[in-house]
Amino acid sequence: MQKPVLQAMVLADHVYRDSASGKYIIAGTFGVIWHGEQKLAPAPAQSDIIGDRKTFTGAIGRAGSPFLYLALGDVHGRVPLELRYSNLADSSVLIEAQIEVISSDPLSMVEAAIGLPLLPIAPGNFSLDLLFEGEILAWWRVTVKRQPAATARSRISSFPSRRS
Repeated sequence: MQKPVLQAMVLADHVYRDSASGKYIIAGTFGVIWHGEQKLAPAPAQSDIIGDRKTFTGAIGRAGSPFLYLALGDVHGRVPLELRYSNLADSSVLIEAQIEVISSDPLSMVEAAIGLPLLPIAPGNFSLDLLFEGEILAWWRVTVKRQPAATARSRISSFPSRRS
């Protein structure tokens, strides 16, 4: 089977597809996730909740469900690919998935937006790899950094003190 040619691979908070033009819109690309002890803002009073908006408090323990955008050329018919999300410290595979791209025209570019599951995170370095027949076509590194605890700040008055 002929190896496809990777044109682009991007990890993002969301990938939209415009129904009128067919264009993909990639929103919120990232390579760093902050994880830690810092508490998020408290939830609003029940009367402040609008529609389906939800807020929460607590340390971030996992990343939301991100999307992977792919653009491939030289796709001949059905091409099976593999996605792997691995911890680089010990090479353990945390998420693994089989995907397939299809094209009847190898000269056209195949684009896809793939919804991923929640990414398990802990401080360290991770890799999201795209493989074809066991060979890595592309990788996207994700670094999870510990969010430093909020530091106390001294108050500084903008008004000079009066001396009698």
